Amino acid sequence: MIRLVKVAITGFKGISNRVEIPAKNFNVIVGKNDAGKSTVLKALDLFLNNKQYIADNLNNRTAQFSEIELFFSPQNTQIIVDENVQTTFEDEELIDQDGFIHISKRWDGTKAGKISPEYFVTRKS
Repeated sequence: MIRLVKVAITGFKGISNRVEIPAKNFNVIVGKNDAGKSTVLKALDLFLNNKQYIADNLNNRTAQFSEIELFFSPQNTQIIVDENVQTTFEDEELIDQDGFIHISKRWDGTKAGKISPEYFVTRKS
């Protein structure tokens, strides 16, 4: 079973510096008004549902990019890469140095018009 273990957000709306948010089996987001609860949910929605990125999403106090990263724990999950060839994310070297499947999307908020993300998979070096 693959499980989300943390989310990292940088340069998105009110989040300027990189913020890591742990994910458990059950999550509740609580906080005062303007603490960033909706920003976290909007970042997840943008990443997971391919919502359209708009320049207003960029935190102008930081660099030109908004980046959202998801970290998954593969736990030796068997995957099929061909019709009958079973393997694991580890065997395919698709995990990072900490053993996570690490997928990032980055948007250049300084561009005009429709802004498409760049996709990254971080692997062991």
